[in-house]
Amino acid sequence: MSNYELYEHKKSDTVKWVLTLIAFIVVGVLIAGLIAGWFDKGDDSLPAQNEAATMQDGGISVTPSAANGIRLMAAERTTSDVSPFAETSYTITATIEPSSARQNANWSVAWANGSSAWATGKTVTDYVTITPTEEGSLTATLACVKPFSEQVILTVSAMGNADKTATCTVDYQQRLTVNSLKLGGGTLSTTSCGFKAQVDETHSMEIDYTYSEGTIPYLGEGDDGYDEFICAGIAFTDEFITAYNNANGSGTDLTKRMKRVNVSSEYAHTREVEFTDGAYGNTVFYTLLGGYLSDDKIAAMRTAIGEVGEENVFKVGIFKTTNAISSVYVECDTWYKLGLDLNTVYMATENISVNQSGVVF
Repeated sequence: MSNYELYEHKKSDTVKWVLTLIAFIVVGVLIAGLIAGWFDKGDDSLPAQNEAATMQDGGISVTPSAANGIRLMAAERTTSDVSPFAETSYTITATIEPSSARQNANWSVAWANGSSAWATGKTVTDYVTITPTEEGSLTATLACVKPFSEQVILTVSAMGNADKTATCTVDYQQRLTVNSLKLGGGTLSTTSCGFKAQVDETHSMEIDYTYSEGTIPYLGEGDDGYDEFICAGIAFTDEFITAYNNANGSGTDLTKRMKRVNVSSEYAHTREVEFTDGAYGNTVFYTLLGGYLSDDKIAAMRTAIGEVGEENVFKVGIFKTTNAISSVYVECDTWYKLGLDLNTVYMATENISVNQSGVVF
């Protein structure tokens, strides 16, 4: 073998060894990366994100807000195996990953600011309770016992690693309590008719109300960007609408409509309500009947009132809205009874005549 051939042979062997060494290094780096990724996954694979949007039903609202290795989900309870003192409850579910980690958790609730003027001296579990399905369970029942005005923080931590936690905020939206509702000086009731309106009269409506405790105000900003206010809605009862439509012959049938009256404390607690034949959407009859009173409408109204009774003509509901002009019907949880005096349901006299021009005895 010549010196040249020997040199080329040695050179070839050197290249092979270098390439082999590089391959080993690459494989080693990949393996190290996989191992590091595996352990990282066990610690921090769960991003800090909200698993469920805020849930709210007019009482408590639950919003998952922070996560460090544990995820939280909330679902409103539909079962009845909750304390009878609870007005609202949710099932809260924690998720711990990886699945090979210890699947147990600790649950707790605390005031967001225990030194606030409202929370000072108050025990959080007198207002909100968290009860795991069983000790260490990943599911628990969050229940609201009574209204509260300081935000509550729910915390769940992994038993296998207490540093891994998730939290969610718990709020209570104020509720409206109607202490009294009057029209024309009569107090309206949900069980009996306290007043019968009269056609061509303007009656004064007066409301007295208060708000419950809460961390979220009852009135806020509507979806349309305008501020909400409290509104009284006057509508015909379902029974009256059915009786009227059966009696109106070829006339236009009534549909569910509502005359709205702004009674919010932002403006006043008293409003004048016109039961006249005026137009422009400012009167009860023009709004609910879809136009002026006519002989045919009066006749159908009298027939319907005779069927359902004077005390079952109107109903009044209280709700919050951003629009007092709309006649869109709103289904309210509570309705107050309002009647209509049949003796006032007639057309105004336009002419009178007798069948004789004179009489001679």
